[in-house]
Amino acid sequence: MSELAVKTENLTKQYRNNKAIDSFSIELPTGGITGLIGRNGSGKTTLMKLCAGQSEISKGRLEVFGAAPMDNLPILSKLVYTYAYCR
Repeated sequence: MSELAVKTENLTKQYRNNKAIDSFSIELPTGGITGLIGRNGSGKTTLMKLCAGQSEISKGRLEVFGAAPMDNLPILSKLVYTYAYCR
């Protein structure tokens, strides 16, 4: 089996009283393309920020290329994350 690009187990991200992501579990293998589809406010951008180490998880577990991305330069050096807000 190939290395996993992203693995979450019961991942939760909460902002005050609002859960942006609630107990989310997924395994995404490397070597593919994955799209995130959902309504506004469904947690797509929050998940990307967590994977890019730009936000801390509230509960659960998140691994990107086998390790936690937050403050992890060897992992973050493998990622490119851009965010463009358009009106």
